[in-house]
Amino acid sequence: MGSPKDGSTRKTKSAMNRWGKAIVGYVINKMPVYTPFLAFIKRQWKIRGDIQLFLQGNGFFMVHFDLVEDMRRVLKGGPWTMDNRPFVLKKWFPSVRMEQERLTSVPIWVKFPNLPLHIWIKECLGKIASAVGTPLFMDTATQMETRISFA
Repeated sequence: MGSPKDGSTRKTKSAMNRWGKAIVGYVINKMPVYTPFLAFIKRQWKIRGDIQLFLQGNGFFMVHFDLVEDMRRVLKGGPWTMDNRPFVLKKWFPSVRMEQERLTSVPIWVKFPNLPLHIWIKECLGKIASAVGTPLFMDTATQMETRISFA
């Protein structure tokens, strides 16, 4: 006969199997509404498989993915925003706490208007962006120089 600890271990493994392809998160200063939020994340994240969305009363949400590739793409992609408010996302783990953490940094998009065209190279734009913080991404229109009103 198994010990109580064995039952606890089985339950933990069962939870890992169920929630191992899930993320938890929140949108800073925004309380998502289920139906529009589900449609938004499916569109924004370009989900290929099915997902289940679970909303918590405190603004947190969980998303369970059918495809681990979708989950990985969401976690590695971004920064994700809704109404110009960043998402805070992390992979689910058994002791995850659904409470907002003290943020020490937040990814933001920055526009640099009317830059001279001769500095529209990755190295120069990177140095300019470094004055604000650590550059993470450059949008496609800037990379391809299809819009030159701002970088």
